[in-house]
Amino acid sequence: TVAPYRPLAANVATNNVAAMAADASSLHAFYKAMLALRNTRSSIARGSVEATLASGAVLSFQRVLGGERTVVLVNYGMSATTAVVNALPANANLTAAYPAGGALVATADASGSATVNVGAQSVLVLDVTP
Repeated sequence: TVAPYRPLAANVATNNVAAMAADASSLHAFYKAMLALRNTRSSIARGSVEATLASGAVLSFQRVLGGERTVVLVNYGMSATTAVVNALPANANLTAAYPAGGALVATADASGSATVNVGAQSVLVLDVTP
């Protein structure tokens, strides 16, 4: 019964919450996936932040709580790159928690270092198992 303070956008038919909810590659889907990770991984929700590093266009950090360790890598760059993740348990396996959960991404060497491929403008969340 009240006039809106501004008119609807011209793209309202395609750019709206219902359309985003139906699109697996939308920002809505990304936020839902991140919230699901926070709700299922205690290290993300309540863990300490360790091994933070900004190198070029890549930001990385680890969240640790008890025996659970999660590595987060964010590539802000326009091209894919490799990132070195240090301070891992020796010979630990890094598996994808996001995206495509479960796939082995890398294995740390005996000194706790691993090289990870990170796509352009992407986020990787990795589960670390010793």
